[in-house]
Amino acid sequence: MRLSHVTLFVSEIPRSRAFYLALGFELIVDEAHYCRFLTRIDEGAGDETLSIEHHAGPLAPAAQLGLEFPSRDALDAFVAGLPGRGVPVAEGPIDRTWLWRDARVFDPDGHEWMLFHAGDNKLAPPWRVRR
Repeated sequence: MRLSHVTLFVSEIPRSRAFYLALGFELIVDEAHYCRFLTRIDEGAGDETLSIEHHAGPLAPAAQLGLEFPSRDALDAFVAGLPGRGVPVAEGPIDRTWLWRDARVFDPDGHEWMLFHAGDNKLAPPWRVRR
């Protein structure tokens, strides 16, 4: 099993579509109430998708979503270019005590995105549970 896609509820499709295009996602379905994006930003990434769906009620984002980069340099270069594309960076990139390097951005509805590089520490941190 693998995670295939995530759907986020958003208040305004045009505003959210513009954000995710600026973040570097590739638009593959574009409807008035729904959009789907291919999430790969780096060559060689998989076929995971992100969907946004219009939701008329109140939104209360309560999760963090992650985009993994193959190296610290790739992460830093990508994050450095975001403000020029209209994506404000809330924090970072900074090195974390859990041995990841990350930056944080928020979409127009407050969904938090962690842009990160973890290397081997993603699956094998020093404190990993041993079997």
